[in-house]
Amino acid sequence: TPAGPARAAVDRVWRHAPLAGPSCRVPTAPMTGRGGGGDGRAPARAGSSPPQAAGLTGLALMEAAAAKASVVAARLLQASGHALSGAPVLVLAGRGNNGGDGLALARHLRALGCVVTVCLCGGSDGLPADAATNLAVWRGSGGAILEGPGDELFWSDVAESVARQPALVVDALLGIGQTRPPSGPIARAVQLLAGEDLRPPVLALDVPTGLDASTGACYPPCVSADVTVTFG
Repeated sequence: TPAGPARAAVDRVWRHAPLAGPSCRVPTAPMTGRGGGGDGRAPARAGSSPPQAAGLTGLALMEAAAAKASVVAARLLQASGHALSGAPVLVLAGRGNNGGDGLALARHLRALGCVVTVCLCGGSDGLPADAATNLAVWRGSGGAILEGPGDELFWSDVAESVARQPALVVDALLGIGQTRPPSGPIARAVQLLAGEDLRPPVLALDVPTGLDASTGACYPPCVSADVTVTFG
């Protein structure tokens, strides 16, 4: 967990960020009690109807999640002493719907004046439809994006983006449904955030990468998020 001024900033966000919809949590212990299918969506509560039954599409849910997460992100940036206008934000996006949430959030934060770069870890092939739509919108709007075949040049660019000390890093790599340690490009992205020296604040979407939301197990490498926004 963060210490000193960073800890105080996170505490201020926690005290003043109650939202209708997603909830803001500062994880100090493994979270338990939530299952999922690895698509970045919380399952419906017992006795409730799926959101789709109420006429809500997956894309609409992704947009609502991103809009609410942008409120928490903005409060975290401001509590950390950053003006929204010009604040550099780095979004690490995976290949599932959690990555789609990150792409939608990137758009909302850019609308608030932040300078956002998306790192698409794992490539764009085989993206779920809703995530692919948000990727197309981000590309079409001229949004900054790092993507590639996952070669050393790509990872050098990602590492340089982290080393530039963005005001905020968004973990949108995996989401819920994790049952084993991150591997491949996801693990490599997480390892870039492992250093404690001058590590930028991290906002995780749904659950920090490497944390099993059903059991509370922490699979290394695991993101140490300062704030987590959950969707349910």
